[in-house]
Amino acid sequence: MEVHEYIIMLKVKPDFEQIKLVTKKNLYVGDYLNFSDHLLAETFASEFKTTNFKIIDRIFSVEFDELYISLEPSLKNITFQ
Repeated sequence: MEVHEYIIMLKVKPDFEQIKLVTKKNLYVGDYLNFSDHLLAETFASEFKTTNFKIIDRIFSVEFDELYISLEPSLKNITFQ
């Protein structure tokens, strides 16, 4: 099965550390991610009041050969599968 790597950027807090996300699922603009089981769940919850985020942008960097996704906090109750 194909594995996809994404570099996550948080749109509301550009200085927040970048996170590498490895998944078997293709991620697209409009998809929701739930980080409640992630190591940074407590940080997300205290910083953003949620562990749920919506993908609002996908950018491929030819220079670095990396795919970036921009997220914004979401109060929608979802699960990432």
